Amino acid sequence: MPNPLTALKQKGGQTKTLGKSGFDLSDGTAGERSLVASREAQVPIRVREGPAARLAFVAGEEFTTNTTADDTETFDLSHNLVDSKNTENLLLYAGDSRVQPDSVDYAGDSFDYTDDGTETTLHAFYVARDPGVVTVEKVAPKTSSQVSETLTEDTTSGIADRNQNKNPVQFEFTDPYEGVVPANWSLNIYVDSPFAVRWDDANLSTTNGDEATNALIDLPIKQYEGTVSGLGRAVKRAALDLE
Repeated sequence: MPNPLTALKQKGGQTKTLGKSGFDLSDGTAGERSLVASREAQVPIRVREGPAARLAFVAGEEFTTNTTADDTETFDLSHNLVDSKNTENLLLYAGDSRVQPDSVDYAGDSFDYTDDGTETTLHAFYVARDPGVVTVEKVAPKTSSQVSETLTEDTTSGIADRNQNKNPVQFEFTDPYEGVVPANWSLNIYVDSPFAVRWDDANLSTTNGDEATNALIDLPIKQYEGTVSGLGRAVKRAALDLE
């Protein structure tokens, strides 16, 4: 009987990108290590070395325009705004409609907007540079002993500052089981940063259904067909350095 890794390689599978829609998303909490994205594997998957991953995390804030129509106002952001090459740096909604700011001041961490109405709710989702830690982990099921392994770790500032088209986020493993996520295990992303990661406006004061489409997750994976006997046990032993 082949060992679990050999059996896995013999399985058919599909090479694909695991995008944001493939995860259960949760807003973060500022200053706390927060689980912001989780994917429970229904069949084994392998996070692939070499191909580029793509990550972008954004802060979200709410503002209200003043009582004078057609007045240009400056809105100050609470965190450091990045002129990033990886996604739209500042995504703005007025009411429930996408709008464009008049201008963006990266040095001043602010933007200008002219509202043709009055007292309109603005939602701004923007790439914040404030340094924090981003961790991608695989985690064993809760019914099992709690075992986890870090697949990669980076900083929010490093991810925001680098041009991911030229210097992408990539996974590098030292053990053949390291990138393997067995069925029923979870692939989790945690962020611990001074800003709360936002995916939409659900936790802002006003909820209009606005989505932070400039927040990105794209992880290169291979998704296998069917389960492999003993794979979870082998991955757990490798994660615990028992091999």
